[in-house]
This record gives sequence, C-alpha cells and structure tokens, in this order.
Amino acid sequence: MPINDRFTLTPSDQQLAIDQHFIPIIHALSRFEDVQTTREQTKAIVNGDPTMNVSPEDQAIVLRLKRGLRTCLKSNIFGMIVQKR
Repeated sequence: MPINDRFTLTPSDQQLAIDQHFIPIIHALSRFEDVQTTREQTKAIVNGDPTMNVSPEDQAIVLRLKRGLRTCLKSNIFGMIVQKR
C-alpha cells in the first residue's frame, strides 16, 4: 500500500527547514556518540568558531557528523532539493 505525501514543500521551504534544523540534528546525533557538548558548543564547532572545554575528540566527532549529514543531503538520500551554500 503506497503512502502518499501529506505535505508538499517548495524547494525554498525545504532549504529553510534544513537551515533551521541542521545544528539540532547534529547535536542530537552527537549524543549517540557520547559527545557531551551543549547546543551552543555544537553550533560553534559546526561554524568553525573557537570553543572552550571541548575535547579535540568531541570536536572531530561533531565535524564528522556535519560532513556525513552534508553528504546525505548532497546525494539526495532524503529526496530533498538542497542548494549549495
């Protein structure tokens, strides 16, 4: 039984949703890797800003998650239209 989409997002709406939820998704995924950063620290790491009291290992994990999520979005695994930034 096929499941129909209940909502249709325009490409600009999809991009807005990605922009709004990118950091929270990475922060949530980092919890599975036992990274104990705050959301603000995660945001700083993703944006390339300096962080205090975050181990290099935790920073590397967050950056790998960022790269992995970007790869998934670029390869259109989720069926979304993603613009390059």
